[in-house]
This record gives sequence, structure tokens and C-alpha cells, in this order.
Amino acid sequence: MRDSRIGTFGVLALIFTTGIKAALLAGFLGPGLAWAALLAAAVLSRAVMPALMYRLAPARADGLGHASGRPDGAGVLTALGLAAAAAFACLGPAAGALALGMAACAAGIVGWLARRRLGGYTGDVLGAAQQAAEAAVLIAAGAFAT
Repeated sequence: MRDSRIGTFGVLALIFTTGIKAALLAGFLGPGLAWAALLAAAVLSRAVMPALMYRLAPARADGLGHASGRPDGAGVLTALGLAAAAAFACLGPAAGALALGMAACAAGIVGWLARRRLGGYTGDVLGAAQQAAEAAVLIAAGAFAT
């Protein structure tokens, strides 16, 4: 992970996540719903990162993950609360709740894998959690798009 060059698995992850997001966005009935889903996905996927940083320890004593610090509980709740409010405003209550739950599940799975395999989080883990949560939110929004 310290190597700044992207490897085979990194390229595959980018191709698959971009393809999944493009396919989901193409399935929305109109551009307004696509924009709302993109906004909700951006907000929710970034709000799960402080929660991971709060729940997990950094995997290393150096690196970007450790250098970013550790948020306090109030900051985590504020980030999640604002993101939930934005998701509910963009997607409605049912789709917003599903999107919030799926973002939390996606980030939780990435966090579980990171703790198991690396002993904590790194900057790459936070980026992977953000991408997984973003795709999960778009899937949730797509479930209500028809």
C-alpha cells in the first residue's frame, strides 16, 4: 500500500466500481433522480469514514491514515446526522433509510476486513470504504428508482 503505483487489483477495482456506478445511474428514470442519488451517495459515503476512524485503530504508526487523526464521538455523530439528513432530503425517508443502512454495512464490511487482515485502517482502507459505501448508496437509490 505504500507503493504509489496502482496494481492489477487496483485497476480492476476502479473498472468494476466505475462500471457499477455508471450502470446504476443509467437506470434512473430522469436526471433529477440521478443527481439526487449522486449527492446522497457522495455525502453518505464520506460520512462513514470518520465512523471507521473512530471504531478502528490505525494499522501503522505512520502514513496518511494515522496522520489524519482520530475524530471524537460527537464529530462522528454530527457527520452521520448531517449525512442522514441530506440522504433523506435527496431520496425520501424510505430510500434514505435504506441508503444509510447499506452505506453502514458496506463500510462495516471493509472495516471488518481491514481489522482482520491489517490490524486497523490505512488511507487506502478509508478510500475503499468510501467507494464501497458510494456504490451501496447508489444501489439503494436504484431500488427505489422505478
